Amino acid sequence: MANSDNIKEKAIKRVKEKKEFYNHLISFVSTMAFMLVINLMTSPGYLWVTWLLIGWGIGLVSHYFSVFGFFGMGTEDWEDREVQREISKIRSREFPQTEDEDVLDLDRESLELEEREKLERKWDDRDLV
Repeated sequence: MANSDNIKEKAIKRVKEKKEFYNHLISFVSTMAFMLVINLMTSPGYLWVTWLLIGWGIGLVSHYFSVFGFFGMGTEDWEDREVQREISKIRSREFPQTEDEDVLDLDRESLELEEREKLERKWDDRDLV
């Protein structure tokens, strides 16, 4: 029960972070549009709004990376995948499998694939002409 509560808390926190980013994005776009209109009405020869755009844009980009990570890197999911990958590498170096174990793993994988294909199949083979 505690594990599911922990997962729910993480999910709620993650959704809140995403919501805050999207609110930030909406504020950015609407404010920049408003400031652009003011800029074009008051001094169309000099686009001072670009300085606001650059400054706030840097903040928005850093907020994006803090929420979504850099191409999937830096998030908890990425860390978990990397830890599992490193564990697999270390195990394969320290405990190499024999040929019999390799064959057994291949047999197990083919069985899992056949079971998955049966579950994914949305038709009955007898229906085909």
